Amino acid sequence: MEIELAEIPQLVREHKLPLEKAVQEVWVHMYMRPVYFGLGDFSEDDKSDFLLSLQSTLPKIITQYDPQRGAFKTFLHHYIQNNIKNWRRKQRGKAHQGTILGQILSPEFDNESPDSAIEQTGKTMEFYKKRKKSKNLEIAKRTTLILCLRSCTAVTGELLVRIAAFLEIPPQTLEQMLQDINSKREAQHKKRDKLIEARNVEFYKHLKYAHLLQNKSYLPETQNKLLRQYNRHTRRWNYYNKRLMSRMLHCPSSDMIAKELGIETRKVYFYINHAINKRKVHWEIINPEHKTDGREE
Repeated sequence: MEIELAEIPQLVREHKLPLEKAVQEVWVHMYMRPVYFGLGDFSEDDKSDFLLSLQSTLPKIITQYDPQRGAFKTFLHHYIQNNIKNWRRKQRGKAHQGTILGQILSPEFDNESPDSAIEQTGKTMEFYKKRKKSKNLEIAKRTTLILCLRSCTAVTGELLVRIAAFLEIPPQTLEQMLQDINSKREAQHKKRDKLIEARNVEFYKHLKYAHLLQNKSYLPETQNKLLRQYNRHTRRWNYYNKRLMSRMLHCPSSDMIAKELGIETRKVYFYINHAINKRKVHWEIINPEHKTDGREE
């Protein structure tokens, strides 16, 4: 049965898997999944030669792997990427051995020790991990600001102060932004007032024809006309009710937010979708003290 790559270092530390067997398992994983490890364009011979050149370092890779720096599969991927370019230079150097070109293609770091290479891989992973964390925080701040502007009428008091603290801006600045965008919603307010007026008219006619239909003395033809009018105004009354419940009438549009922030409208859509699709990650970033056990990719 194939052993999961991520479990190999832990099994070795717990003495549940001999180191020699672990090395074999890792080598097989790399050989069978060349595309993931960046070996997709290697010929079979080059792939075998390259992986054989790493085999002597695999025991140290497994034993010196630090889980705090990331997943073992990712660690192994970075280690291989750090070695591919150097290995290719060595191969070209061998092909031109004894020539000036061969000396150029044999840099000093060709003799880099496995320990330093493993340490460099760890530093590379830490760099990408920090960069990803910084990027996630930046996206979380932009997402929070856009959601705040979308809910401009509801963000007040303590909530406004907390959001401003997360965005690292003065509460007065955020409050001014909310007031500015809310003041530009005059067209929305007028549209809503017209819809309310039309809804009220249709509701009055809905009640009017409902009352007339209770009179059974009308001829069948008249009854049918009254029923058609009743159904028509009932449909329109329901239609206006749905329109009035639309969020577009209760919050600034994406175009308005884009103009306020000086960005493209599609970016506003991106951050709103991010809040929906990555809400768990977003919540953990803005509330680290309430971080959940689960992890959302």
